[in-house]
Amino acid sequence: MLSYWQRKKILGFTAIEIAMVATVIAILALIILPLFRKRTEDAKLVAARDDMRSLRAALILANADTDWWFRLQDLDNTTEYNSPPIHPELEVPQAIWNRRLSPAERQALATEERWTGPYASFSRFVYLAQINWDYPQLPPEYQLTYVDKRYLFHLPGSNGGPILHLGPPDDSRYDKIPVDPWGNPYLFFGPGKLDMPAAETEYSDAVIYSLGPNGVPGNITSGATNYINYLRETGILGTGDDLSLHF
Repeated sequence: MLSYWQRKKILGFTAIEIAMVATVIAILALIILPLFRKRTEDAKLVAARDDMRSLRAALILANADTDWWFRLQDLDNTTEYNSPPIHPELEVPQAIWNRRLSPAERQALATEERWTGPYASFSRFVYLAQINWDYPQLPPEYQLTYVDKRYLFHLPGSNGGPILHLGPPDDSRYDKIPVDPWGNPYLFFGPGKLDMPAAETEYSDAVIYSLGPNGVPGNITSGATNYINYLRETGILGTGDDLSLHF
């Protein structure tokens, strides 16, 4: 049978060994956790680029069918059409990327079978009601991280951002806006400018943007008051940690 001092010696060595193991684990954690976070962030970057390529393919296909560039939120619309519309968010689009479609244009999309959507489905999205102040807000966990989210919207008669919002009843509060892995909406600009149809002298690349990990355009702070359209035209949008895909 072990004596008191023998037991104490064994227990003492055990305590020392446990402390050494804990120290090693702590050191490994300090080494591994930053690597894990980097891998996670790298995976988000890859996912964002994959999303943008999928959105590009959907936009190009819709453009090939209709000759128009559409809002990202409309790419999952179906081919139904009711007059007056019953569920606009489930039917042919109410607008192209920078202007409202006339009733005749909408009717032609359906009756001439030009719109053959849906062209996309979104694995990550938020509802329009979650990112616009015109609707009752949903719980905070569904809110965007972008502080100045109001500048993402292009309301009728404004110089807002690229998410053209027609308001109810044309746009449903449950219209889906595709978001990037950081929870912010992808932005799409077709050829030309906001509030204006593309003229022959104004044709340019179509561009999809992600605001990147920090959720704001370029390297500016979240308190900036510039419109997204201005940021794009002055070359700020697409810089810093932003991602862009031109086509």
